[in-house]
Amino acid sequence: MVKSQSRELWLCILVLLLLAGCKTETDPVEVTRSFMMAIERLNITQAQSLVCQAQQARIQESLAPFGDISELGEAFDINFDELVFEEQSNDGSTAVVHVSGKMTLSFLGQQETQEIDEDHIVIKEEGKWLICNP
Repeated sequence: MVKSQSRELWLCILVLLLLAGCKTETDPVEVTRSFMMAIERLNITQAQSLVCQAQQARIQESLAPFGDISELGEAFDINFDELVFEEQSNDGSTAVVHVSGKMTLSFLGQQETQEIDEDHIVIKEEGKWLICNP
């Protein structure tokens, strides 16, 4: 009886592990949220991994004038507040995610807060949802 229960327990654990490994793909809202958080953490590598191939070079080019962002340390900071993500449309290959909230930029002790009210185009590229703004 104990062997049977132990075997059933191991079988249940195996099934749960397999289900966890088959986790459904991330959706356009999750990708957009992860992208915004990568920008907030100044994690350019992660941000580039969340955009389509066509946009990866654009991110690199737009950041080139700043040099190595990680060297800016405490001199530069981005904070997002009250972000709201809403999927406006999704046809299975292209989605539009609306983002609203606030962004605070800090640079050398100066701060500026801006409202965010933007749409992100998210496409499915090689089976993954990726941001691909025009």
